[in-house]
Amino acid sequence: MIRLIGAGLFSLKKRWLPYVLLLLMFGYLGYMSGLGYSSAAADFDTHPELSYSDYAEAEAQSLAEGKTEVKVFYKEYDDQGELESAGHLTLQVGRFDSVLLPTALDGKFGYMNLLVMLLSILAASVVGSEYAQGTLQRAVAKGVPRSSYIISKFAVLAFIAIGFILFCAAFIFISSMITTWLITGGISWNFLTAEFIGSTLLNMAYVFLIAMAYICISAFVAIALKSSIAGILAGFVAFNIEAIMVQMAATSNPTALLGYTLSYNTIYLFNHISSSAANAGVVQSALTNPAQATLALGLYCVLFILTSFIIFREQNITTR
Repeated sequence: MIRLIGAGLFSLKKRWLPYVLLLLMFGYLGYMSGLGYSSAAADFDTHPELSYSDYAEAEAQSLAEGKTEVKVFYKEYDDQGELESAGHLTLQVGRFDSVLLPTALDGKFGYMNLLVMLLSILAASVVGSEYAQGTLQRAVAKGVPRSSYIISKFAVLAFIAIGFILFCAAFIFISSMITTWLITGGISWNFLTAEFIGSTLLNMAYVFLIAMAYICISAFVAIALKSSIAGILAGFVAFNIEAIMVQMAATSNPTALLGYTLSYNTIYLFNHISSSAANAGVVQSALTNPAQATLALGLYCVLFILTSFIIFREQNITTR
């Protein structure tokens, strides 16, 4: 089994698709991080005499007074040092949370929804190509048990998901370090507590579980139909089309059944990781909770893995 997993990972290193998808994900994360920084930095563009420390001081006072807005006062002087104008900027409390550590990580974890779809594409390609290239037929002909073969494939897909998530988590942490330094002029590491590390690892685990659910769907269809294209389409439909239908149902006529659907639990967990205004009208706390959503997605993984195993065990692999 270990040898099969190692061989699967080694063969994946020689394929171009994982690197392209990872670079695409890095590009997306970089773009979203840059967009967030540009939006935050724009608040001070017209008033270069202000700095983040001015905002932080005013925010602390606003929080103490229970206010949701921050007024940052400024004075502008001409070249001769004479007072030219005075006024204030009105900003929201937490205006810079999306670009400053540690709060920036939660927001950027929400960007990993694209990673889920990319991993489902990769999963369908990895599994489906085994039929097209004849790798599967040769392995079975050499006496590799089908049970070992299919389990090793899902193990390889799990390792791929973990690797992608670790790379993306490192990327968003580094990008958050950069935006924090650019906004505040320095970085304080006081936030590196056991609670913060535990919360970050839990968010990564949520993303992994979500990704595995869609990976298992794509792999299942690729196995059942012996086709990478079919698996990719299945992942796309599950991640996008079903999500649209669930969102429409949740906003118009929410029922308890939504709490058992794949897309609703995915949306719920991503919103749990990083609250989004777009999901405000979709997520209903009465329909599920983090533990129930985790259990539901875990059951989806088990269901599709077992079904894939049953189909593969009886499948005629000599024809496509």
